[in-house]
Amino acid sequence: MQERIIKRSSKKILFWAILNSLFSIFLSYFFVCFIVLENRLTYFYSYILLVLLLILYLILFASWSLLFADKEFVRLTVNGFYYKPSLVADREFFSWKDVSEINFRIIRNRFTTSYRIEINFNDVEGLCKTSAIVRKNKKRVFKNQVDLIIPLIFLEETFLERIYDSMKYYEREWRIESNHKPLVKKKKLLVQESKG
Repeated sequence: MQERIIKRSSKKILFWAILNSLFSIFLSYFFVCFIVLENRLTYFYSYILLVLLLILYLILFASWSLLFADKEFVRLTVNGFYYKPSLVADREFFSWKDVSEINFRIIRNRFTTSYRIEINFNDVEGLCKTSAIVRKNKKRVFKNQVDLIIPLIFLEETFLERIYDSMKYYEREWRIESNHKPLVKKKKLLVQESKG
């Protein structure tokens, strides 16, 4: 079974970068018009304007630099999966033997719909020591506690349920293979005993 890499959509990242750019240009234009045209260019307002413009252009730079970042989202392998929570974060490995349950959830609000994959683990305390993602999620208090939440953002709409199906497929294949190995060893031992 080959490893499968699921990447974030460049079109959606480009859309949000353009939206952030337009918002930054509008706000900077508003601040400059308010301070310069109203003749309020004192030292205090000029420093505020400088700080606000610096913050806006840092947001602008960060949103455009995401286009050139590694867009890998989830990498599915035979032994587990690598998950990268954001474009600038490091990826973390989770083994299939630690996974107890995988669910696909659609959350509908009044105006938006969000999609996510919820994963529960067998040994959460052990994972909290090694995984920063699980540890951060465990600090939150929910009614139905989920060990790992993978929000499906910056992905193609038609691709969302296929990610869940792929994860379930890889997990099922790992379980079949891990249950098959002891049976093969027993058969080999029985064959050796019958010959000897």
